[in-house]
Amino acid sequence: MPDENAAQHEFFFADETTRKDLILGPGSAPKLRPAQVTFNKNIKRLRQLQARMEDTKAAIERKKIQFIGEVLPVLGEFNRTQIQWLHIMLDCHQDPRVGLGKVQSAKLMDIILDDFDSLGRNIHGVEPEEMDKLKDRIDDILGPDEEDDYEDEDDAELKSAVMEMMGDFMGMQGLDVDFTGVDPEDFDGMEARVEDAMNRAGHPPPKPRKPSSKKAAAADERLRKQREKEQAKLRDFKSLFKSLAKAMHPDLVTDPVDKEHREDWMKRLTSAYESQDLHGMLTIEMEWLGSESQDLAKASDQKLAIYSELLREQILEAEEQVRLLMREDPFMAFQVDHSHGPPSAANLCPLITADTDRLTRQIQKITKQGKGIKKFLGDLIRSRQQSYYYF
Repeated sequence: MPDENAAQHEFFFADETTRKDLILGPGSAPKLRPAQVTFNKNIKRLRQLQARMEDTKAAIERKKIQFIGEVLPVLGEFNRTQIQWLHIMLDCHQDPRVGLGKVQSAKLMDIILDDFDSLGRNIHGVEPEEMDKLKDRIDDILGPDEEDDYEDEDDAELKSAVMEMMGDFMGMQGLDVDFTGVDPEDFDGMEARVEDAMNRAGHPPPKPRKPSSKKAAAADERLRKQREKEQAKLRDFKSLFKSLAKAMHPDLVTDPVDKEHREDWMKRLTSAYESQDLHGMLTIEMEWLGSESQDLAKASDQKLAIYSELLREQILEAEEQVRLLMREDPFMAFQVDHSHGPPSAANLCPLITADTDRLTRQIQKITKQGKGIKKFLGDLIRSRQQSYYYF
C-alpha cells in the first residue's frame, strides 16, 4: 500500500518503502492509464523471463553434471560394445560361408549403416581410430563413392521431374518451352527460355507494373514512421544513459572511496547500456537516485510507449535466450518412451544398459552358432527394429 505522501505524485512505485520497483501503481488518479498498464505488463513479462532464464541455467548445469557423472560412462560402454557388434556384422556380411543372399546382405548392410550413423552422433568412449577403422571397412564393401553416386542419381531425377513439371505448367499457359539442359536453380536461364517462348508465340513479356502513387506514398509513410520510431527509441535510451552517467560520474567526487563506489556503478550502467537493457538502466536509476527520482513516475504516455517498445525487444531476446538454453540440455538428444517420463539419468541408464546387454548376447550367440549363423542373422534381420533409446 502507498504511504500517505504518495498522493502528491501522479502515481507511485508499488511497495516503494520496502524495495525499489518499476511496477507503476495509481496515485491520485483512480486508475492507471493504458500506457502505464502496457509498461507494467512488459516489466512483469520481462522479469518472468529473466527468472526463468536463471532457473533454466541452474537446471541445465545440474543436468550436465548428472549426465557426465552417470550417463556418459554407461553410454561409453554401449558404444564400445556396438563397435564390436558392427565388426562382427561386417564379418558375417563378407563371409561367403554364411551364405546370405543378395536381399539379406542388403538388409544387413542397411542395419550396419543405420547403427554406424547412430554411433557417429555420439562416440563417447570410442577412440577416433576405431571409428576410422570401421568406416574404412564399410567403404571397402560399398566403395567410397557409391553413396555419392546414389545421391547424384537422386538429384538428377529430382531436377528432371521439376523441369518436366515446369514444362507442363507452361504448356497449360499455351507456351512451348524447352527447358532441356537448364538447371532448376538457374532462374535466369529458366526466365530466358520462357521469354524466348513468349516472343515466338507473339506474346512479349509484360513490363513490370509500377506501384501506384498511393501505394508508393503509403510505403514511404510506413518507412518514415518506422525510422522515426527507431530514432525515438535510440534518443530516449541515450538520454536516460546520459542523465544517469552525469549524476553518478566518478569525476564529480574527490573522496577515493566514493570515487571507487561510483566507478562500480558506472561499469554497471555502461554494461546495461551496451546490452540495450532498459530494465537494468531503470533499475539503476531507482537504486541510485531512490525516491528523489520522479522521471519514470512523471513519464508521459509517449515516453512510456517508447520504453514499452524497448522492453518488448528485450522480451523477444529473452525468449530466444531461453530457447537456446533449453537446447543445451544434454538429455534433449535422447528419445524415451513417454511411459518412462522425460529423459533423465534414472531412466536412461537402465535402458542403455539393457541395449548393451542385448548386443552382448547377440555377439555371444553369433560366435557360438557355427552353421546356424545364417538362420540367426535371418531372424535378426526380420525382427530388428531400432530399439535404442537415444538419438
